Parts: sequence; structure tokens; C-alpha cells
Amino acid sequence: MAQEEPDYDIFKDLDVYETIIHEVYKEYSKEPTAKFCDNINLPNEYNNQVIVLCRKFVSFYKNLKKNCNSDNCSPVHKKYSSYLNFWISHQLELQSIPKNDKLVLYKNLKDNLQQYDEDSKLQVKLYNVNDNDFKSMNMLYKLYKNYNGSLSEYNNDCDKFFHLFKENYDKCLYRCYAEGDSKLCDVMKNFRKLYDNEKFPSLYNCKKDSFPLLPELSEYRPIKLTDSEDSNIGYQLVQTANFFKKFELPQLKRENVYYNFLYISLYIYH
Repeated sequence: MAQEEPDYDIFKDLDVYETIIHEVYKEYSKEPTAKFCDNINLPNEYNNQVIVLCRKFVSFYKNLKKNCNSDNCSPVHKKYSSYLNFWISHQLELQSIPKNDKLVLYKNLKDNLQQYDEDSKLQVKLYNVNDNDFKSMNMLYKLYKNYNGSLSEYNNDCDKFFHLFKENYDKCLYRCYAEGDSKLCDVMKNFRKLYDNEKFPSLYNCKKDSFPLLPELSEYRPIKLTDSEDSNIGYQLVQTANFFKKFELPQLKRENVYYNFLYISLYIYH
């Protein structure tokens, strides 16, 4: 399948998606425009899983489409198709569906697009997200899911809730600065604005003064290679720091030394 550049900034309305998907799980088996899914025939144990995923995708699509109240969906609604593509990739990954079976599912959804997308309102594009992009998007998904989550999902334990939030935020920071993912950096800045505007919209039973303070995000900029690893004192310092052992992070390379220092400076909000 052709490689596409996925949109990382698709999780702001995750609470909307999560609400809709709960309805999808109740009604997907009755979706009339998903009958073509039943014709999928894989010669292995994944056949039923792929059929169910196909039906859920169609039902999810139809429900998202209802949120488009006009012929021209708003920019927010145009994120729906990008989220749909991430969602199906995420489900396939969670269920460990083999690559060839994934391709069968994508082909069936694309070949039968007119059956459930007759007016092309969401202009859905189906493609397999590469491993590197999926890793970043999945980290953002977990961060936003935590941000929108309720305390009941964490046994009403505020400390546990905040610990997981900071852990997810740290991982995104590290991938942004230490691993140099500029697209993830851009979304993190948007997330920071969202967080500053409203902290944990579904959290009602924790003291507000216990909400984590997040660091300012520095501008991402390209690395200019200068000194060698052996002569770079900063490199040697960070290379042996227990800080990275705590998270079982990989050894530093010459290309990411600057961002590891930047990441450490951002880490002080703990």
C-alpha cells in the first residue's frame, strides 16, 4: 500500500470518539451497509476477528458521519477520517492481526467504500500506518486518553491517575526531544495549550492544587553536529546518567545528545 503522511494532531476530540465507539460496540452487528464484511474469507483463525473489525469500522464511520451536519464538514470533522485510519490500525495491532490479513481488510473496506460512503462526506483514506508513525500516534493516544479519563478508571486513586499521566507525558517528551520527532513536538505544544486552558475535564474528586505542573516546551530545531562523541563532555555525562536507566532508555547517539539535555531540563516539573 502507498505510504501516506499521517496527521498526528487528531486526538483533541478523543472523548467524542470514545463516546461514539461505545455505541458502535452495541450496534455494529446490525449495520446494514456492512453486510459485505461477512464475505471476508480468510483460511485461518483470524477470519472472525477481521469480519468483526470490518463491521465495527463501517458502523464507526456511519456514526461519525452523523456529526457532520452540513455538506461541507468543518475542519474539526475533517480530522474524523484520519482518526478512523488510526483507530483501525490500533485495533489491528491490539489483536495481533497478521500483515496479509490486514491487507485483506483494507482491500475490502476500500473496494466497498461506496456501500457505506456514498456521498464521500468524510473523504476517508485508508492506509497502513508505518511502525514509526504508529508508535508516536499511539503515545499521543494514551496521553489524551489519560487526560480525558475519569477517576473511576483508576480505582478513585488520584496519585495513580497523576502518576500515569506524568509517565505518558514524559514518554512523549522524550520521543519529541531526545528522539527528534518534530511532528510529535508540534502536537505536544497543542496539548499544552489544551491542558493550560482546562485541566482534566472529567476529573472531579482530586484537589486542583495537586494537578501536575507541566514545563514550557522549547522550540524544536535541527541538530548541528560538531564535536565527536568521545570529546563531548556532555555526551559522556548523559551517557552514564542513572536518569536514563530508570526508564530503560537506549544509549545516546551523537545525533540526539542536545535533545536529551533539553529533555532533562524539562523533566524538572516532577
